[in-house]
Amino acid sequence: MNVSLFAWMLRYRIPVLCVLVGITGVFAAGLGKVWMNPDVEAYVPIKHPFRQYWIQAERDFALHDQVLVAVVADDGVFSPQILSGVATLTTAIESLDFVDETTVRSLSNADDIVGAEDSLDLIPFFEEPPGTMQDADAIRERVFSNPVYINRLVSPDATLTAITFRIMRSVSSPTDAHAALSALFDATPIPGARILMTGKPIVEAVYGRQMADDLARLIPLTLLAVIVVLFICNRAIGLGAVAVRTAIATTLVAAFSLTTGGSVSIVTPAIGVALALLTVPGALIPSLVVAFALVWTLGLQGWLDVPLYISSIIMPPILLAIGCADGIHLFERFRDAQQVHPARREAVLVTMEAMWRPVTLTSLTTAAGFAALMTADMTAYKSFGAFTAFGILAAMVLSLTLVPTILSFGPERLEIKEEHDDEDLSARLLARLAGFIIGNRGAVLAAGALVFAAALGATTRLKVDYSWVESLMEGTPVLVADRVLRERHGGTVYINAIVETPEPGGIKNPAVMQGMDRALAAIAKDPYVGDTRSIAEYVKRMHQAMHADRAEEYRIPDDRELIAQYLLLYSMSGDPAELEDMIDYSESTANMAIALKSDRMSEMARVVEGADAAMDQYLRPLGVSVNLTGSGMMQHVVLGLIYQGQVNSLVTATTLVFLILCLLYRSIWYAAVCMLPPAFAGALTFGFMGVAGIALGPSQAVISAIALGVGIDYSIHLVSRIREERRLGVGLDDAVTVAIKTTGRGVLFNCIVVVSGFTLLAFSRSPAIQSFGILIAGNMAACFAAALTVLPAALSWLGARRERESPTLATVSARP
Repeated sequence: MNVSLFAWMLRYRIPVLCVLVGITGVFAAGLGKVWMNPDVEAYVPIKHPFRQYWIQAERDFALHDQVLVAVVADDGVFSPQILSGVATLTTAIESLDFVDETTVRSLSNADDIVGAEDSLDLIPFFEEPPGTMQDADAIRERVFSNPVYINRLVSPDATLTAITFRIMRSVSSPTDAHAALSALFDATPIPGARILMTGKPIVEAVYGRQMADDLARLIPLTLLAVIVVLFICNRAIGLGAVAVRTAIATTLVAAFSLTTGGSVSIVTPAIGVALALLTVPGALIPSLVVAFALVWTLGLQGWLDVPLYISSIIMPPILLAIGCADGIHLFERFRDAQQVHPARREAVLVTMEAMWRPVTLTSLTTAAGFAALMTADMTAYKSFGAFTAFGILAAMVLSLTLVPTILSFGPERLEIKEEHDDEDLSARLLARLAGFIIGNRGAVLAAGALVFAAALGATTRLKVDYSWVESLMEGTPVLVADRVLRERHGGTVYINAIVETPEPGGIKNPAVMQGMDRALAAIAKDPYVGDTRSIAEYVKRMHQAMHADRAEEYRIPDDRELIAQYLLLYSMSGDPAELEDMIDYSESTANMAIALKSDRMSEMARVVEGADAAMDQYLRPLGVSVNLTGSGMMQHVVLGLIYQGQVNSLVTATTLVFLILCLLYRSIWYAAVCMLPPAFAGALTFGFMGVAGIALGPSQAVISAIALGVGIDYSIHLVSRIREERRLGVGLDDAVTVAIKTTGRGVLFNCIVVVSGFTLLAFSRSPAIQSFGILIAGNMAACFAAALTVLPAALSWLGARRERESPTLATVSARP
């Protein structure tokens, strides 16, 4: 890049600033259009065959958006008080405009299947709530004589009864429905019982609220942390001056807040501190870069109407943490340049001439690491990778335009305090580190190789696993509800087996129906399987009811016409909607529902494998097709996509980063050396996860690409400075020493900011994001350590070896 471009930029600095502010304003207008999509199925692409089949099955059997409300009473739900409360609550739910009232099922409106001499009667368990305990016991006896409703409307120990229904998204969003239902339950308590709520739309609503809370908490926290760390690393004023400026800023913020009708809170002094620290150029300039870059990124997402997915929550903190890296290095180099070039604009031009290449290179490699996530076959990852890559490139553009423009303003000499003790200490420590590495390069490399080998071996213990609901914050009501229902009830996550016969009415074939019954019986033996449900269960109960409730008659009859008669009698006597989620109108396709007591991917994979084997044994040999689908199956599909996406993104990121390094450095040798620190840190991270038993889930699956894209920045800045010194004729070991003492300081500040930013993800409401934040912070620290030890040791050792073998070759290889 020609330095004349930066000279032109400084000449027209006012128009340049106006253009940048104008562009930021356009993007800012899109912030109000940003919306969130907490649907866990968004990880599976809309065109994926499994998701397409599930969408069709949802339509055919009306399986979408089911809510499960549990009334829990440790002393038992069969009491006049509890059953009366269930009846009242059921009626109230039916009256809600967003509830499909034909789908509401509870003990208060469920029918007992009773056989008469020539007919089949469906009689409500009770029309009026029982008045005495004796009446309640009679209802209990009738319910438990009907196995259709056990583990569905009532738990086997009778301490839980369920109300199930579907919401209509065309009338209300999950968030609004959740709020309305919560208000209803608060207004309609049942004495002696707890009311719990879960289901896919409820989990979505809670995730959405958790995402909004995370963004509201993490963005200001991360930005404040970035400002504080930048001030500490670049402070030019004393603590007394900071206190005075903080007092002034806090007073102005409080006055503005009160004038505009707001209030003064604990946030006010925090804003005052941030504004005071921003009066230091070393804190202000990088902070402006990341703030503008974040506005550009989220604004673009809003204008393009692309939602924030669950995995996207980590994007704003990531941009804030790593987007300031270029500003840090530019400001550090500018401070050095002003010691030699007192004229401010000249110092800016010297800085940009030396730094535009590493700034561009680090940004491109970091963006490549995130862009590699677009190779994963998951919509949420594609969006996260694409927009984070855009944000990194936006930060690069701003670093190459906004930073030099701002630096050109002010007095001819930047306000720099005389070297103070901790700066002297850091310089001495870095110098000693450089001397130690060069003097013990062989030992450093050997130790690094041993640690790398051990970490690599530990990665073999790494497992892919995840639980969507357990990733909610501890104590979240829907998490509590889900755990109770998994423990006492039939389960909350479903796998659906869709049985398709070749002709209309094929489901009524006794062999097919018996096969369905046997398959579900085999699947139910798995301890993680709760309730199983199919039309076969209803036919068995009808056959038993028509034979005086004899236990031995709870079976599928061998007569197809008799089965057809049972179904006809049921449709005439009861609510046709009762069976619409189990058999289609033509009676050629049926749905078998398998409720799971866990949504953990590893356990779900075992159930899926067992279910598929049962279908092979009992149904597919009959000439029918069986396809496994459902929300549980979608989560199982994500398990495979995570592993595939991890491999694809890592291979793609490694290839892209290596090619970019080769092209810009024009040296395979330097490109390979740059890859050492992130490779070392990646092995340590995944090795630690393997040893600690931390599973690789959707959040952790992006670590490899991020670690490579972000961590390699340290290598690039150090190697670029070493190459620059070599071009000036400095020996390799001396060039390494200079790079560690000078650029190493900027790398240190960069690492502190990035690690601090990622560590703040521990304040997320999601355990999965907390784990991700700690892991990626550790990865960055390990990458920094490797960049300041393994990388210079490798350069020094191999450089010395080259000089011994061929001094001429060593001289040539040092040229750009």
